[in-house]
Amino acid sequence: MTTTTKLSTLLLLVSAFACGGSPPQPAKVEAPPPARTLADETDAMCACKDPACADRVHRDFADVDHAAAPKDAPPHVVALQDEVARCEQVARVEELEKQLFTLESEMCACKDAACADHVRHEHDALFKGLPPNLSAVATAAFHHAAECMGDAARASSPAPDGSATLTPADLAKVETGVPECNAFMRTFGEYMACDKLPQAAKDGSMQGAVQMLEGWKSLRDPNVPAEARKAAADACHQASDAVLQSAKALGCALASQPMQQAEPGKPATTKPKAKPRRH
Repeated sequence: MTTTTKLSTLLLLVSAFACGGSPPQPAKVEAPPPARTLADETDAMCACKDPACADRVHRDFADVDHAAAPKDAPPHVVALQDEVARCEQVARVEELEKQLFTLESEMCACKDAACADHVRHEHDALFKGLPPNLSAVATAAFHHAAECMGDAARASSPAPDGSATLTPADLAKVETGVPECNAFMRTFGEYMACDKLPQAAKDGSMQGAVQMLEGWKSLRDPNVPAEARKAAADACHQASDAVLQSAKALGCALASQPMQQAEPGKPATTKPKAKPRRH
């Protein structure tokens, strides 16, 4: 650029300022919107009243859904995820009720335990909790399906002699030969006595307990290998934890305490209850 050209450019700028002009302003950069959070998704899902809205929320919060919380997520994160799932159930209640009627039809057509197990596996999500706005007809369909499941289990596995008189209280007196399994039976018996557990579920579960006791008769034999006893103890310990979790979810208060798994060569012990602090 020549000296003359530079001078002309400067004169033009001076003229512009003198006439009230202003230098060009830099373009404004819009700040990006704040990232969506799990709390935002919870609010959006809980505002939904129909399946279309629930679908839209999942699309809008796809990035949040894909960022699944780890197993050791903080309690408030787990609580938000549970609330999203609960609110989605409420929004999809019409779809859910249709699934319950299908469950009832398929389960009540079963004549044996294998069929009932297959149907339950196909509709497993329905057994993990139902929304509060479920209609009375759909609720009755679910309970009828549970009764049919118990009937199929009993038809497939005839009760051993004397099992018809077995009660939840009897399970506390069971001696299996393995302390962890004795503890499991005590916990299981308390759970069966909870009035919040549907009767159909109790009937099917008590039948299962009878079958377990039949299979555990060999554990009382002193010649049973230590490995077999260890395997039974581990299984009973896990089963006790599962029963305690189920009881807590239903609001059943159990007095039994889970047992601490024993080290090889040492007897198992019951976890001590926490002592109250003295002030």
